[in-house]
Amino acid sequence: MLSILRRSGLLARNASRGFSLVELAVVLAIVAVLLGALLVPLATQHQMRKNKEAERNLREINEALIGFAVTNGRLPWPDTNFTPDGIENVPATPLALPCVVCEGLLPWQTLGVGAIDPWGRVYLYRMSSEFGFTVQTGQPAGGVDERLDLLDVGTIRINTRGDNPAAGSGGESKEDIVLTADAAAAVTSLGSNGMGGVWPNGDLLAPAPAGTDERINSDGGNPGAPSPHFYSRQITLPGNSGCSDTTENVEFCDFDDLVTWIPRVVLINRLVEAGRLP
Repeated sequence: MLSILRRSGLLARNASRGFSLVELAVVLAIVAVLLGALLVPLATQHQMRKNKEAERNLREINEALIGFAVTNGRLPWPDTNFTPDGIENVPATPLALPCVVCEGLLPWQTLGVGAIDPWGRVYLYRMSSEFGFTVQTGQPAGGVDERLDLLDVGTIRINTRGDNPAAGSGGESKEDIVLTADAAAAVTSLGSNGMGGVWPNGDLLAPAPAGTDERINSDGGNPGAPSPHFYSRQITLPGNSGCSDTTENVEFCDFDDLVTWIPRVVLINRLVEAGRLP
Protein backbone atom coordinates (compact mmCIF):
# COMPACT_ATOMS: atom_id res chain seq x y z
CA MET A 1 0.00 0.00 0.00
CA LEU A 2 2.80 2.40 0.86
CA SER A 3 4.49 1.84 -2.47
CA ILE A 4 1.22 2.51 -4.26
CA LEU A 5 0.74 5.78 -2.40
CA ARG A 6 4.31 6.83 -3.16
CA ARG A 7 3.81 6.15 -6.85
CA SER A 8 0.52 8.09 -6.81
CA GLY A 9 2.24 11.04 -5.17
CA LEU A 10 5.00 10.98 -7.80
CA LEU A 11 2.45 11.04 -10.59
CA ALA A 12 0.59 13.89 -8.94
CA ARG A 13 3.82 15.90 -8.60
CA ASN A 14 4.73 15.22 -12.27
CA ALA A 15 1.27 16.27 -13.39
CA SER A 16 1.43 19.46 -11.36
CA ARG A 17 4.62 20.53 -13.18
CA GLY A 18 2.63 20.93 -16.48
CA PHE A 19 4.12 20.56 -19.96
CA SER A 20 7.81 20.85 -20.60
CA LEU A 21 9.12 23.29 -23.22
CA VAL A 22 9.71 20.42 -25.63
CA GLU A 23 6.16 19.20 -25.19
CA LEU A 24 4.79 22.71 -25.73
CA ALA A 25 6.88 23.09 -28.87
CA VAL A 26 5.52 19.83 -30.23
CA VAL A 27 1.94 20.86 -29.47
CA LEU A 28 2.41 24.27 -31.12
CA ALA A 29 3.93 22.64 -34.20
CA ILE A 30 0.95 20.31 -34.50
CA VAL A 31 -1.50 23.22 -34.12
CA ALA A 32 0.39 25.21 -36.79
CA VAL A 33 0.21 22.30 -39.22
CA LEU A 34 -3.51 21.86 -38.59
CA LEU A 35 -4.20 25.58 -39.02
CA GLY A 36 -2.17 25.65 -42.23
CA ALA A 37 -4.15 22.72 -43.58
CA LEU A 38 -7.40 24.53 -42.76
CA LEU A 39 -6.45 27.98 -44.06
CA VAL A 40 -5.74 26.85 -47.63
CA PRO A 41 -9.15 25.23 -48.12
CA LEU A 42 -10.82 28.24 -46.48
CA ALA A 43 -9.05 30.60 -48.88
CA THR A 44 -10.02 28.35 -51.77
CA GLN A 45 -13.62 28.25 -50.61
CA HIS A 46 -13.66 32.05 -50.32
CA GLN A 47 -12.34 32.35 -53.86
CA MET A 48 -14.90 29.86 -55.15
CA ARG A 49 -17.73 31.80 -53.48
CA LYS A 50 -16.58 35.00 -55.17
CA ASN A 51 -16.29 33.26 -58.53
CA LYS A 52 -19.83 31.93 -58.20
CA GLU A 53 -21.05 35.39 -57.22
CA ALA A 54 -19.38 36.88 -60.29
CA GLU A 55 -20.90 34.18 -62.52
CA ARG A 56 -24.34 34.93 -61.06
CA ASN A 57 -23.86 38.65 -61.64
CA LEU A 58 -22.76 38.07 -65.22
CA ARG A 59 -25.89 36.02 -65.92
CA GLU A 60 -28.02 38.86 -64.55
CA ILE A 61 -26.10 41.38 -66.67
CA ASN A 62 -26.69 39.25 -69.77
CA GLU A 63 -30.42 39.24 -69.12
CA ALA A 64 -30.38 42.99 -68.45
CA LEU A 65 -28.63 43.59 -71.78
CA ILE A 66 -31.18 41.49 -73.64
CA GLY A 67 -34.01 43.20 -71.76
CA PHE A 68 -32.63 46.60 -72.74
CA ALA A 69 -32.47 45.49 -76.38
CA VAL A 70 -36.05 44.22 -76.29
CA THR A 71 -37.24 47.52 -74.79
CA ASN A 72 -35.14 49.90 -76.87
CA GLY A 73 -34.55 47.96 -80.06
CA ARG A 74 -30.76 48.04 -79.62
CA LEU A 75 -27.97 47.24 -77.18
CA PRO A 76 -26.59 49.96 -74.90
CA TRP A 77 -23.28 51.59 -75.78
CA PRO A 78 -20.33 51.28 -73.37
CA ASP A 79 -19.56 53.80 -70.67
CA THR A 80 -16.39 55.42 -72.01
CA ASN A 81 -15.93 58.20 -69.43
CA PHE A 82 -12.51 58.52 -67.81
CA THR A 83 -14.29 58.39 -64.45
CA PRO A 84 -17.10 55.90 -65.04
CA ASP A 85 -20.64 56.99 -64.21
CA GLY A 86 -22.42 53.87 -65.43
CA ILE A 87 -24.32 55.70 -68.18
CA GLU A 88 -23.95 54.69 -71.82
CA ASN A 89 -22.12 57.10 -74.11
CA VAL A 90 -24.06 57.10 -77.35
CA PRO A 91 -21.99 58.41 -80.29
CA ALA A 92 -23.06 61.83 -81.54
CA THR A 93 -23.22 60.46 -85.09
CA PRO A 94 -23.92 56.74 -84.73
CA LEU A 95 -24.28 56.18 -88.46
CA ALA A 96 -20.62 57.13 -88.89
CA LEU A 97 -19.71 53.72 -87.40
CA PRO A 98 -17.27 55.03 -84.77
CA CYS A 99 -16.09 51.50 -84.02
CA VAL A 100 -16.60 47.97 -85.25
CA VAL A 101 -16.18 46.58 -81.76
CA CYS A 102 -16.96 49.31 -79.27
CA GLU A 103 -15.37 48.80 -75.88
CA GLY A 104 -15.45 50.44 -72.49
CA LEU A 105 -17.09 49.77 -69.17
CA LEU A 106 -20.49 48.35 -68.36
CA PRO A 107 -23.20 51.06 -68.32
CA TRP A 108 -24.60 49.76 -65.05
CA GLN A 109 -26.89 52.72 -64.34
CA THR A 110 -28.40 52.50 -67.79
CA LEU A 111 -29.05 48.79 -67.22
CA GLY A 112 -30.02 49.00 -63.55
CA VAL A 113 -27.47 46.39 -62.42
CA GLY A 114 -24.59 46.31 -59.97
CA ALA A 115 -21.56 48.40 -60.89
CA ILE A 116 -18.69 46.23 -59.70
CA ASP A 117 -17.59 42.62 -59.55
CA PRO A 118 -16.99 40.81 -56.23
CA TRP A 119 -13.42 42.17 -56.15
CA GLY A 120 -14.48 45.80 -56.47
CA ARG A 121 -13.68 46.44 -60.15
CA VAL A 122 -16.02 47.67 -62.86
CA TYR A 123 -17.11 45.08 -65.41
CA LEU A 124 -15.67 45.49 -68.91
CA TYR A 125 -18.19 45.64 -71.75
CA ARG A 126 -17.84 45.26 -75.50
CA MET A 127 -20.53 45.35 -78.15
CA SER A 128 -20.74 44.97 -81.90
CA SER A 129 -21.62 48.45 -83.10
CA GLU A 130 -24.30 47.35 -85.56
CA PHE A 131 -26.36 46.18 -82.57
CA GLY A 132 -26.27 49.69 -81.12
CA PHE A 133 -28.54 51.06 -83.83
CA THR A 134 -32.29 51.21 -83.29
CA VAL A 135 -34.49 48.66 -85.03
CA GLN A 136 -36.52 50.25 -87.81
CA THR A 137 -39.91 48.74 -88.62
CA GLY A 138 -40.23 47.87 -92.29
CA GLN A 139 -36.54 48.51 -92.95
CA PRO A 140 -35.04 46.47 -95.80
CA ALA A 141 -32.84 43.74 -94.37
CA GLY A 142 -29.14 44.49 -94.68
CA GLY A 143 -29.76 48.10 -95.57
CA VAL A 144 -26.86 50.50 -95.85
CA ASP A 145 -28.27 52.75 -93.14
CA GLU A 146 -26.86 50.32 -90.56
CA ARG A 147 -30.06 49.95 -88.57
CA LEU A 148 -30.34 46.65 -86.69
CA ASP A 149 -31.96 43.94 -88.79
CA LEU A 150 -32.13 40.18 -89.23
CA LEU A 151 -28.99 40.04 -91.35
CA ASP A 152 -26.74 41.80 -88.88
CA VAL A 153 -23.93 39.66 -87.51
CA GLY A 154 -21.87 40.04 -84.38
CA THR A 155 -18.18 40.85 -84.68
CA ILE A 156 -16.86 39.75 -81.27
CA ARG A 157 -14.72 36.63 -81.29
CA ILE A 158 -14.25 34.51 -78.17
CA ASN A 159 -11.76 31.65 -78.00
CA THR A 160 -10.64 29.03 -75.54
CA ARG A 161 -7.49 26.90 -75.34
CA GLY A 162 -7.26 23.30 -76.46
CA ASP A 163 -6.00 20.38 -74.41
CA ASN A 164 -5.19 17.62 -76.86
CA PRO A 165 -2.57 15.07 -75.72
CA ALA A 166 -2.45 13.62 -79.23
CA ALA A 167 -0.84 16.85 -80.42
CA GLY A 168 2.50 15.80 -78.95
CA SER A 169 4.26 13.25 -76.79
CA GLY A 170 1.85 13.63 -73.89
CA GLY A 171 2.10 17.37 -74.32
CA GLU A 172 -0.51 20.05 -74.05
CA SER A 173 -1.89 21.56 -77.20
CA LYS A 174 -2.59 25.27 -76.77
CA GLU A 175 -4.10 26.06 -80.13
CA ASP A 176 -7.09 28.40 -80.23
CA ILE A 177 -10.55 26.88 -80.26
CA VAL A 178 -13.27 29.28 -81.38
CA LEU A 179 -16.27 29.39 -79.06
CA THR A 180 -18.01 32.06 -81.12
CA ALA A 181 -17.01 34.47 -83.84
CA ASP A 182 -20.22 36.50 -83.98
CA ALA A 183 -21.15 37.53 -80.44
CA ALA A 184 -23.26 40.67 -80.25
CA ALA A 185 -21.83 41.69 -76.87
CA ALA A 186 -19.54 40.42 -74.14
CA VAL A 187 -18.94 41.27 -70.50
CA THR A 188 -16.00 40.23 -68.36
CA SER A 189 -14.75 40.32 -64.81
CA LEU A 190 -10.97 40.29 -64.60
CA GLY A 191 -11.11 38.08 -61.52
CA SER A 192 -9.29 38.26 -58.23
CA ASN A 193 -5.98 39.56 -59.61
CA GLY A 194 -7.81 42.24 -61.61
CA MET A 195 -4.88 42.75 -63.97
CA GLY A 196 -5.77 45.45 -66.49
CA GLY A 197 -8.98 46.29 -64.65
CA VAL A 198 -10.57 49.61 -63.65
CA TRP A 199 -11.57 50.80 -60.18
CA PRO A 200 -14.85 52.74 -59.82
CA ASN A 201 -12.88 56.01 -59.58
CA GLY A 202 -11.25 55.35 -62.95
CA ASP A 203 -7.85 54.24 -61.63
CA LEU A 204 -6.26 51.47 -63.67
CA LEU A 205 -4.63 48.31 -62.38
CA ALA A 206 -1.35 47.12 -63.85
CA PRO A 207 -1.95 45.04 -66.99
CA ALA A 208 -1.22 41.35 -67.33
CA PRO A 209 2.04 40.41 -69.07
CA ALA A 210 2.06 40.91 -72.84
CA GLY A 211 1.09 37.85 -74.86
CA THR A 212 -1.08 36.29 -72.15
CA ASP A 213 -4.78 35.53 -72.47
CA GLU A 214 -5.52 37.87 -69.56
CA ARG A 215 -3.82 40.72 -71.42
CA ILE A 216 -6.03 40.13 -74.45
CA ASN A 217 -9.11 40.13 -72.24
CA SER A 218 -8.26 43.50 -70.71
CA ASP A 219 -7.07 45.36 -73.80
CA GLY A 220 -9.33 43.95 -76.48
CA GLY A 221 -6.68 42.01 -78.36
CA ASN A 222 -6.24 42.70 -82.03
CA PRO A 223 -9.57 43.72 -83.57
CA GLY A 224 -8.50 42.32 -86.91
CA ALA A 225 -9.88 38.85 -87.63
CA PRO A 226 -9.20 36.16 -86.67
CA SER A 227 -7.67 37.48 -83.44
CA PRO A 228 -9.94 37.03 -80.40
CA HIS A 229 -11.31 39.80 -78.28
CA PHE A 230 -11.67 37.46 -75.31
CA TYR A 231 -10.43 34.16 -73.99
CA SER A 232 -12.72 32.08 -71.81
CA ARG A 233 -11.02 29.07 -70.26
CA GLN A 234 -10.40 27.15 -67.06
CA ILE A 235 -9.01 29.12 -64.13
CA THR A 236 -5.34 28.41 -63.49
CA LEU A 237 -3.12 29.31 -60.55
CA PRO A 238 -0.26 31.81 -60.94
CA GLY A 239 2.49 30.30 -63.05
CA ASN A 240 6.22 30.67 -62.81
CA SER A 241 8.34 33.11 -64.80
CA GLY A 242 8.55 30.60 -67.65
CA CYS A 243 4.79 30.24 -68.12
CA SER A 244 3.20 30.68 -71.54
CA ASP A 245 -0.35 30.68 -72.85
CA THR A 246 0.82 29.76 -76.35
CA THR A 247 3.93 27.54 -76.10
CA GLU A 248 3.44 23.78 -76.14
CA ASN A 249 4.38 21.74 -73.04
CA VAL A 250 4.79 24.84 -70.87
CA GLU A 251 2.67 25.70 -67.84
CA PHE A 252 -0.23 28.06 -68.50
CA CYS A 253 0.02 31.56 -67.04
CA ASP A 254 -2.25 32.92 -64.33
CA PHE A 255 -5.87 33.11 -65.52
CA ASP A 256 -8.91 33.91 -63.38
CA ASP A 257 -11.09 35.95 -65.74
CA LEU A 258 -14.81 35.27 -66.09
CA VAL A 259 -16.41 35.99 -69.44
CA THR A 260 -20.00 35.94 -70.64
CA TRP A 261 -21.41 36.87 -74.02
CA ILE A 262 -24.61 37.19 -76.00
CA PRO A 263 -24.57 35.12 -79.20
CA ARG A 264 -25.94 36.97 -82.17
CA VAL A 265 -28.61 34.30 -82.78
CA VAL A 266 -29.86 34.55 -79.17
CA LEU A 267 -30.29 38.31 -79.37
CA ILE A 268 -31.99 38.17 -82.77
CA ASN A 269 -34.38 35.44 -81.59
CA ARG A 270 -35.33 37.42 -78.48
CA LEU A 271 -35.99 40.50 -80.60
CA VAL A 272 -38.15 38.45 -82.95
CA GLU A 273 -40.09 36.91 -80.05
CA ALA A 274 -40.71 40.39 -78.64
CA GLY A 275 -41.98 41.61 -82.02
CA ARG A 276 -39.04 43.95 -82.44
CA LEU A 277 -37.93 42.22 -85.61
CA PRO A 278 -40.16 40.63 -88.27
